[in-house]
Amino acid sequence: MIRIAAYRHGIREVLPDAIDPAELVDRLESCFARDESDAYRVLIVDDDSDQADQFTATLEAASMEVRVANGPEKLQEILTGYRPDVILMDLHLQGYNGIELSAALRQDPMLQEVPIIFQSVAKDLNSHMGAIRAGGDDFLAKPVAPAFLAATMESRARRYRQLSAMLQNDGLTGLMNHRSSEEFLQRAVAHEDRIQGDLVVVMVDLDHFKRVNDRYGHPVGDRVLVNFSRFLKGRMRKSDIVGRYGGEEFIIVLTETTLASAKPVIESLRVSFGAINHLVDGDVLNVTFSAGLAAYPEFTTAGALIQAADKALYEAKRSGRNCCRIQRSESSDKAEPTAEGARSPS
Repeated sequence: MIRIAAYRHGIREVLPDAIDPAELVDRLESCFARDESDAYRVLIVDDDSDQADQFTATLEAASMEVRVANGPEKLQEILTGYRPDVILMDLHLQGYNGIELSAALRQDPMLQEVPIIFQSVAKDLNSHMGAIRAGGDDFLAKPVAPAFLAATMESRARRYRQLSAMLQNDGLTGLMNHRSSEEFLQRAVAHEDRIQGDLVVVMVDLDHFKRVNDRYGHPVGDRVLVNFSRFLKGRMRKSDIVGRYGGEEFIIVLTETTLASAKPVIESLRVSFGAINHLVDGDVLNVTFSAGLAAYPEFTTAGALIQAADKALYEAKRSGRNCCRIQRSESSDKAEPTAEGARSPS
């Protein structure tokens, strides 16, 4: 088989002779996304500092990011701001055991799917079975060869990220889906609250998108959604997030950003995207969007931010579309900046 022969020669992607240009872009983009991905994150839970140091050195030499927790208190502290791709846990810990700790971790929705790899000198079957029943995914008997440890952690972390992407990302655009976007926003609000920072939520809706589907068909509408997604991702910072909230509606979370800084950015995006010519069977299609903005700490919860931004978006649509609006809280004494920009016909 040609793909097996290609794999033996170090080739990881084999494309058909006749491939749609849009699909080719998707495949190339996925290759670059893999190459530029963040280092795999490993959390080591071990009260043996010498052992933890050895594991850390091995995994960091394999270009992984490592955190070490030597007890429940330290573990809880680390998990407030660190989301591991895989957990390496000693089965026998002072004062408690890894099986109990694993069962406790699985109660956290954010950690239910994270692989937990137990390691211990214990070789009896009961220890292995207890670890697996508690939610463990694998069991390594010490001593563990460094190369085998690194390969196991990398394999588990890579598989976890692949499965997470399937569950968290929108199938068409590759952006975070509705649920993942809201979870990210909740964590971002908690972070800004800790550092007393600022954050802006933007709800975006493509204007008259039903007309695009009705006139050109859903395949063209899907391609516009994908193009818009790429457009946004290419212009956002790594610390920001863009999600598909549903249909032709999107959510943007600008971290450590004020309204004064966010408004010009969104206006610039609006003008730039509206100027893009989408070629459809010789026709030139231009698509615009409307946006609503709301800021933290003016609105203090993720739900309130989304509701406020959505209300501003509704006002932008009601005002004629192809513009931005800002929602202020009732207690705010700041006047809303005027939303400039050409408006598309109603």
